[in-house]
Amino acid sequence: MGSRIEIKNWSYRYPLNDAWAVEDLTLNVAAGEKVLLTGRSGWGKSTVLQAIAGILGSADEGGESRGSITIDDTPALQARGRVGLILQNPESQVIFARVQDNATFGGENLGVEREEILTRTEEALHTVDLDAEHGISPQRLAQHLSGGQTQRLAIASIMVMRPDVIICDEPTANLDPDGVQCVVDAIADAARQTGATLLVVDHNVQAWDGIVERRIALGEQVDFEDYAGRYASTRPHGPKALEAQNLSFGYAGEPLSYPLTTHFHTHEVTAITGVNGAGKTTLSLTLAGLLPALAGEVRVSDAIRADLPSAHPSDWDSHQLAERIQYVFQNPEHQFVTNTVLGEMESALRISHPELAKDEEELAYKAKERLAYYDLAEQQAQNPYSLSGGQKRRLTVACAIEAKPKILLVDEPTYGQDPRTWLTLVKMFAKLRDEGTCVITVTHDRAFIDALGARELVIPARTYDENHEDKDTRVDSPSRIVARLNPLTRFFTGLLVGLPLIISLDVVSASVALGAILVVLLALGFSPKKLALYTWPMLIGAAGSFLTVIIHNAQHDPVLASATAIRVLAMSAPAVVLVMGIDPTDLADAFVQKLHLSDRFVYAALAGFRLLPLLKEDLECIHQARTIRGLHTRSKFRQLFSDALSILILAVRRSTTLSLVMQARGFGADVQRTLVRISRTSALDWFAYALAVAIPLLSLGVAYYSGSMNLFGNLI
Repeated sequence: MGSRIEIKNWSYRYPLNDAWAVEDLTLNVAAGEKVLLTGRSGWGKSTVLQAIAGILGSADEGGESRGSITIDDTPALQARGRVGLILQNPESQVIFARVQDNATFGGENLGVEREEILTRTEEALHTVDLDAEHGISPQRLAQHLSGGQTQRLAIASIMVMRPDVIICDEPTANLDPDGVQCVVDAIADAARQTGATLLVVDHNVQAWDGIVERRIALGEQVDFEDYAGRYASTRPHGPKALEAQNLSFGYAGEPLSYPLTTHFHTHEVTAITGVNGAGKTTLSLTLAGLLPALAGEVRVSDAIRADLPSAHPSDWDSHQLAERIQYVFQNPEHQFVTNTVLGEMESALRISHPELAKDEEELAYKAKERLAYYDLAEQQAQNPYSLSGGQKRRLTVACAIEAKPKILLVDEPTYGQDPRTWLTLVKMFAKLRDEGTCVITVTHDRAFIDALGARELVIPARTYDENHEDKDTRVDSPSRIVARLNPLTRFFTGLLVGLPLIISLDVVSASVALGAILVVLLALGFSPKKLALYTWPMLIGAAGSFLTVIIHNAQHDPVLASATAIRVLAMSAPAVVLVMGIDPTDLADAFVQKLHLSDRFVYAALAGFRLLPLLKEDLECIHQARTIRGLHTRSKFRQLFSDALSILILAVRRSTTLSLVMQARGFGADVQRTLVRISRTSALDWFAYALAVAIPLLSLGVAYYSGSMNLFGNLI
């Protein structure tokens, strides 16, 4: 059943900010009502939604709030779990590795009965078309879902919670048209099935026609108009600026689409379109010279190449690239290189106006003038990370434009823009085109394409044959027997096998133990090749220990050196081989259920662990952004320092967003958390423990009876 939302004279100011993000807002939404909230970028819509969800405004955050927000007369801070929050970035809402684990998370946190959670999860995944009927296994890795599917997974998680209120912060951003429709339909179904009140923030007003009952504008209400063809070019395109010949593009040697041959011209805007996952962003990075082509080539015209020895952008250094090509990344935060909005614009102007680099006053004056043109003058002293999503996008596009490139590539230029700033961007791109710039955009915005009369280049999704890798395959141990063991058993038996060997320094005990371990591992189904693959670092370490003893031991004793090397392998190899392939989620469940560690600590650490691959991708994007902005340095120390600072900032921001998502799903609620995944032990686990104890006892016993046992350096 839906709940009433009542906001009375509410204001909020973030820590260390002088300006109020939201000031004196009064808003009422009736129970069960469906409302669309619009307004200009930067008006604090996301801030309002987070406060309604009860994850913003507590005293320990350091921010300042006034007025009140209540859910059925209960303060929003005390109603956490009754409000389901869906954010604009699907990737940021993935907490665990697998589809089902993400869907059940909210229900577990609220203490819903296990069987009820499983029933709700099955129904929710079916509603959002993420069940077996639609080709999606509950065990599928969430990272292999498309953007639209990932957003629908977040909706399913909210549905399992059965909230009284569902709030959505631009849930259709960056999705292809089919993805938008699927997400909108899924949210509408979720609201209908749960009876929840629905409050949506979205600039894509037309997508919600027939679903919302009322529209509320924060600040001045502005509407999209039909600008089809109004800013189309009135002249033919100019000469060729960039060409792709039999271009194959992708990652790690895996092509994402079919080989492409096409040309891009001056005085022309080209829109690269296609479904999510077709490879549009990868293509644009390859065209910009930021990713190498898998095959074929990308060449610029002789006019753009000028006196450079190569016509291939991927061969150019950072400064050569920045003067000719600019690229705007999909995530604006990857592109920031200074700590103020003004500094970002000054960095761009140094590329197009090198003469201003020696006149700081004139540079600052020019930068302020350009920021005013882009409606960012009031934010010039702010840290760019503190801007709203739409303002961040506008700043990165503005800086790329002001660098005056010959070729401009922009990934999703209009997401997060209100009608006023959207039209400003359309006019800017039209002006650039008419001035002779070759403009290439990756976009799903049909109105943007039509307004500019852009040439459209559709990238088809690559179809894979039946032998293509199954994305539902769960990675685990190559041994089916080891895979059946509890994760804690695998963790501790690997340690138990080797630890007792530390007490004896003889070659006999180490050799017997290593031989027994190899026999057991081979019997369990590990091939010699797989063992070598898992243990090669240990082999190198063993060889190093052998050489160290031979060189530094006074007697240069080869027997002692051999004993040391074999012991290194016997102690480390089983631990590494047994833990390889352990599912982190299963291990976390075992820590909580078997060792009774704090579930808040363990699952928070598990969610944080998932961020590591994302931070690796962030670092790659940061390097690309610095290259395209002419800031790549050859100094390893400066690059290391810059990388560390940038990754630290992005890690904090990703962690903060993840924390918000987890809190919005009821994590940390004052109820007994339900355990959907049960961590079990069996007779096989106890046999494994017995075997782990028996092997070192056998090896030490053989050494003792052979007279070679060397207890801490003393023969027995």
